[in-house]
Amino acid sequence: MEDVIVIGGGVIGTSILYHLAKKGVKGTLLEKKELASGTSGKCDGNIQRGDTKSGIDSEFVKMGQELFPQIARELSRDIQWREEPSLMVFETEAEDEAGKRFVEEQKKNGLDIRYLDQKELLECEPNLAKDLAGGCQFAHDGRVNPMLLTIGLAEEAGRMGARVKEGEGVTDIRRDAETGLYTVTTTAGEYQAPVVINAAGVWAPEIGTFLGIDIPIIPRQGQILVAEVIGTLVSQTVTEFGYIMTKYAKKDYKRNVTPNMEKYGVAMVVEPTDAGNFLVGSSRQFRGFDTRTDFLTLQALAQRAMRFFPCIQNINVIRSYAGLRPYTKDQRAIISETDLKGFYVAAGHEGGGITQSLITGRLMAEMVTGQKTCIDPTPFALGRFY
Repeated sequence: MEDVIVIGGGVIGTSILYHLAKKGVKGTLLEKKELASGTSGKCDGNIQRGDTKSGIDSEFVKMGQELFPQIARELSRDIQWREEPSLMVFETEAEDEAGKRFVEEQKKNGLDIRYLDQKELLECEPNLAKDLAGGCQFAHDGRVNPMLLTIGLAEEAGRMGARVKEGEGVTDIRRDAETGLYTVTTTAGEYQAPVVINAAGVWAPEIGTFLGIDIPIIPRQGQILVAEVIGTLVSQTVTEFGYIMTKYAKKDYKRNVTPNMEKYGVAMVVEPTDAGNFLVGSSRQFRGFDTRTDFLTLQALAQRAMRFFPCIQNINVIRSYAGLRPYTKDQRAIISETDLKGFYVAAGHEGGGITQSLITGRLMAEMVTGQKTCIDPTPFALGRFY
């Protein structure tokens, strides 16, 4: 019998496995394919707080950010963690005015952020378009390789006694009402444990159905372009202010974008990589479980990136990919026990899963072991939807 069964081999599942192992709990993780084969292998690696709602969400992300330097030291594998600033640009004068208010709000939330006028913006990133109105810089953001983080957490958990079972999709879960034990059936066998944690991301609702538990998460697709190696285009991740508008579907102002950019939820994000190339995002669409890229969305991504970085128009794109963000209607993760004692959910982080992965693992491990939690888990409860 297992101490704990974790379902899902993405960054949330492996973080939970790792944090449980640190507390002496030897969990078993079940992954239907390979580690990081889902959303954690089809996303960017930005560790940012500035695009998060104020209040509990911002505080949770801050706590998560602060764990990365420590985890980078603890893991044997290099996860390519880089603590560095990030930039948000204001395209128009109207955005600049809204951006100045945004900067003041973020300062009240405790962020180390500074406003940049047009001259300061170009001094910071010379390859940006010369007509941008301004921007702001977050001093303490960073980036990581999500796949290496996922694998590194699993490896370290394994050294502490945890087990990872790849290629074992869950086909059924039953709970014995008398003993409280769960029997989890996979494509390869059966496992029993008093605690099961559903960390299956966009597939968490499917896992919930085995026990009659409704988990309101739906997939929200995002597509990314990968450019050729060119050296240094940017020294930090650069995001347009309109990213916040597309993420939260805000209508505070009308962006100067094409109909397709509006339709596909396109907003510019450019992230440098250790390999010397860069990633271009982002898009947001509800397309079910479709992970195919399409020409019109990729075209819109490229056009939007060229608006902010005209110099990239002759750079080659070497590949593209699409991932599925686990979306909840209030855009806050579910980190919660359910009505069935011993059955937990840790999913629904949408685009913030990498940033929130470590703090989610820590919080879930504290909840499962009955220890005092690092933050009040009530706002993340599944019951808030019912």
